[in-house]
Amino acid sequence: MLCADSGSLHLPHGSAEDDTVETAVNGAPVVEEVVLVRLGGCRYALPMSAVAEVGRPPSLTRVPGLPAWVAGVANWRGRVLAVLDRSLRVVPN
Repeated sequence: MLCADSGSLHLPHGSAEDDTVETAVNGAPVVEEVVLVRLGGCRYALPMSAVAEVGRPPSLTRVPGLPAWVAGVANWRGRVLAVLDRSLRVVPN
């Protein structure tokens, strides 16, 4: 997984526009299709083999009285899932 914090994603010997990454295995080039994901201020390139599904995020229902880092709950295929805002979560060292 590659990350670029500077606002542009630089993939080694590949193009972010065609969603491929070219690497070398024993000196021979290998092209791998990737899915580009933005999380926080960073973009990541995930191998297609690691992605099961791409879809729209479900609607979010806010729940009063929960900590600020719990954004709410969402119905995902009949299951109620807590949605966390990792940017607000403070973990003690």
